[in-house]
Amino acid sequence: MKMMTGLYCYNRKLFYGQYDEQQVSGRISCKIIKADSNMTNREIGEDEFAVMLFDNHSFLEAEGPDFLACLNVAMMLDGRSAKQCDGIVSIEKLLPVHAPLEFVNVYEMICDCDYYFTAEEHFIRPNELSIEKNIIGFFAKKNKPVVGLDIQSGRLARYGKGEWTIENGDISFFRFSIMHILLNILERQNIVKKGRLKGSLVSALNIERALDKNGTGNFHILRELGIYGVAVLYDDNGTIVRIRSNGTYGDVYIGAKELQGVNAVLDVFKGKLNLMD
Repeated sequence: MKMMTGLYCYNRKLFYGQYDEQQVSGRISCKIIKADSNMTNREIGEDEFAVMLFDNHSFLEAEGPDFLACLNVAMMLDGRSAKQCDGIVSIEKLLPVHAPLEFVNVYEMICDCDYYFTAEEHFIRPNELSIEKNIIGFFAKKNKPVVGLDIQSGRLARYGKGEWTIENGDISFFRFSIMHILLNILERQNIVKKGRLKGSLVSALNIERALDKNGTGNFHILRELGIYGVAVLYDDNGTIVRIRSNGTYGDVYIGAKELQGVNAVLDVFKGKLNLMD
């Protein structure tokens, strides 16, 4: 890593702090950033610029509150409490190397829940983690590591064709791990349904903004996740909805404890969702 200190733009907000210079994708004029999106204590001049980072970037200090908010929502949906996940010291002892805190936090949540480690695509148990070429392979498909965290750069890596690669346009470790924790919770609900969107929600370039316009009823948008083209809805009854839209197609994945939860999702989409059998 080649760490720099300066202004950077994250989630359409302006921050001041450290970032890896090698992960900079461009820069943006600070004058086009809204005043209420300035998260620094500095007075920003009109001629100043902030850097933008690749989607697959190392964990930023500014991401901390969003990351913890996502973990808390996941624990709530999983019916667990923070006290059940109070084992950072023991988790660190099980890891093959000194891992970043965000990595430890993820394993702190999932370590004592067998279901995160037994699906066809699953997290690797903490005592079975290994490191290869500075990469901890932490996520497996058919018991073979396919996703890892590069310790040196803090970025997500994927295994294919006999080697580990890191792509700038991939999602970050934060987003990958939270998304798969949520999918695991979704798929263990009593009722799981898939569907296709139609109408204006399919052509939407910003699915969260389109959902705001459409209305979400009693559902909350997990805005802290921040994956482009993906939105997660959840309600206080444990219903989870993942929506993906790229302007050409849109699909929906629903997990609910009872049929009432599925019907609540259908009410939100107001005839713009066709469920599959």
